[in-house]
Amino acid sequence: MNVIKELPFFYKAQEKQGNQNFPEVFPFDLFFDENLQMFRQRETLELSKLLELVYKEGSLAEGSISSESGKIYQDQVLNYLIRNSSITAESPILEIGFGSGILLKKLKDKGFKNLTGVEPGQHKLVDGLEGIKLVHDFFPSKSIINGRYDLIFSFAILEHIPDPVKFIKLQSERLTEHGKIIFSVPNCSPYLNEGDPSIFIHEHYSYFTEESIKCIANLSGLKLDDISIIEGAFIVTLCNRRISNLIESTAAKQINEFSQKLDQHVNNLNKVIREYSSSNISVYSPVRAMNILFLLGLKNIRLVDDNTEMQGKYLPFLSNKIESFIEICQKPPECLIIFSRTFGERIKHKCKLEKVLDTTRIITLSEIDLLD
Repeated sequence: MNVIKELPFFYKAQEKQGNQNFPEVFPFDLFFDENLQMFRQRETLELSKLLELVYKEGSLAEGSISSESGKIYQDQVLNYLIRNSSITAESPILEIGFGSGILLKKLKDKGFKNLTGVEPGQHKLVDGLEGIKLVHDFFPSKSIINGRYDLIFSFAILEHIPDPVKFIKLQSERLTEHGKIIFSVPNCSPYLNEGDPSIFIHEHYSYFTEESIKCIANLSGLKLDDISIIEGAFIVTLCNRRISNLIESTAAKQINEFSQKLDQHVNNLNKVIREYSSSNISVYSPVRAMNILFLLGLKNIRLVDDNTEMQGKYLPFLSNKIESFIEICQKPPECLIIFSRTFGERIKHKCKLEKVLDTTRIITLSEIDLLD
């Protein structure tokens, strides 16, 4: 499948143009995995070595759940963990990929005492993690290999794993009899359905739909206890009761439909963008816009994001610094394209409240999808 051959290599916004010691553009080998019924990125030795360096440095490609933009998820995820796992104050609990430690801290604040986290990156930690066992390593780690847990959870981790079934099986070996695995991954269905390449990133091997999650549960020998959506992401509960279902292959159909939708998506965006000079267009949520701008060969579009950790910084391939919403209002563009499918309407509503943007054409991806 040669729909996309290479993409910008993004792992965090940079203080200066360029991508530090990492390539700005890197091969991207997309295929449809018939066993898992989903689009995946093919693993290579060169990619694996590159990502190991990124994870040890502490990737921020998806942002931090402890950041300003990540706060919207915190309490919703915490409430889901407690509601779906039946854990008590003494329950042994493990988080894989704890990042800054914000979810472990919130569990501690709720009275949970037997907490462990494993994380390879050197992220800045939140205060209040005293008494929590923190292991700086990849999972599975020798430091926790003998433990068994009533709950093992991970937030935005499984999409980074080359073999998600093996990874889930390794977790199931560490569960108590009635223990549960809870994980959250991006819901890629809205993007795949519209041929939107913004979800593709080198750190992600897997692009999840509800069908692929059912396949992973099935192949892992676990029961899919629950699947819900929180702010555009799947959150999933698996437990030990084993089931088995046959999955019908749809590879050819999926590949063909996505290729056609991608062509349509590129053409529709191109129609809008070509009406303006690049200096008169701004894109909201530039990480989501990065891939399509690369495919269109557009480097000089203005960029805006609400994440204060990214403002004033650069993305690979793109030439301009990321501006704040205030800066965009001070110098309004002729056209503002909102690239967030999850928060697009909320962002558009905010923009419409600003009188200085009255003459700016504000358009969401959903509106672009409907163009003839």
